[in-house]
Amino acid sequence: MKAEDGTSLTKKEKNNLAFYQLRLRGVILEEIKTGKEKKLGIKMLIFLQMAVCIYTLSGIAAKLASRYELSAFFTFLRELFSSGFDKSLFTMENWGFVICYGCELLVLGIYAIIWQQIIKRIDISTAYANRALAIFWSTLWAVLFFKETISIQNIIGIVIIVVGTWMVNRDG
Repeated sequence: MKAEDGTSLTKKEKNNLAFYQLRLRGVILEEIKTGKEKKLGIKMLIFLQMAVCIYTLSGIAAKLASRYELSAFFTFLRELFSSGFDKSLFTMENWGFVICYGCELLVLGIYAIIWQQIIKRIDISTAYANRALAIFWSTLWAVLFFKETISIQNIIGIVIIVVGTWMVNRDG
């Protein structure tokens, strides 16, 4: 046997190489025999879509936060630190942005924890392919919560994404 640079391998190197080749074959055979490869079952698919759905909920909080003037929040902070705690400062106009933005951060934090558990259990390429379905969930929330209209182009695009994701899941 020869190394990549053309030099001969020592006996110890040959033994190590043979050991790792057998170990690799054993791991592959063990995966085939026990079925411990990372497969995307129906439970994991549902869990994955729940995570993507949670992720898109952060968009709702962001949209709600955008309804508040950011300048009102900074005015609130300036008044709070210059005049102290005046009850007139604590209005929904002043706190609305903070509450919505806080909800967005909370949702993203929960999503990050769930996402880590998902990518530990399935192939990362499959997991990220399924994140493409966020467009479906975002469109659904836009219609349900904000009464937005969707076009035929939106629907066609979502169908293409769903079909592509299905193809990836079928292989994974």
